[in-house]
Amino acid sequence: MDARKRLQNGAFDVVVSDVNMPGYGGLEFLRNVRERDLDVPVVLVTGKPAVDSSIRAVEYGAFRYLIKPVPNDTLVEVIRHAVRFHKLARLKRQALELQGGAGRLGERAALEGRFASGLERMLVRGVDTDSKRQSIIRSMKTLCDELKMLVVAEGIETPGERDMLAELGCDLFQGYLFARPERGFPVPRW
Repeated sequence: MDARKRLQNGAFDVVVSDVNMPGYGGLEFLRNVRERDLDVPVVLVTGKPAVDSSIRAVEYGAFRYLIKPVPNDTLVEVIRHAVRFHKLARLKRQALELQGGAGRLGERAALEGRFASGLERMLVRGVDTDSKRQSIIRSMKTLCDELKMLVVAEGIETPGERDMLAELGCDLFQGYLFARPERGFPVPRW
């Protein structure tokens, strides 16, 4: 079965493709992948690296652009990393949907590192009483640990939110609970 048909008929955690394929180039394939799935990481490999194709690969959202020969251990590690980022993208989508953020779902989520390590206010709000939010944050924290990323919880307003986020293992905290914006340098409250 042709790769394009497989893409239409299923979901994937990561896609690996050669840049130079007969009749149907890897960059064109990457564009088709993006039309169907904005988040799935696409790893492109090539034996004929070119500045033009590497620039277009980045523009089209390639996760990595590898030059052949690619050592097996390198390819395996890149794929593992890509799968983790894809899991984070799915968690981000769940968090956005939880807040009714469907209008923002068109942006690529998987490759947006800021959200991966920064828990935004909309996910933090009410986390102390919402088991679904807790589950999403717990999963994101586990994946961020695997990716060696710190997790920053933003927008904390209550001691209950702070305590739950600490229990879930978040690394850094910020929000009105700690300091409100003021003129000059605010004195932190502990």
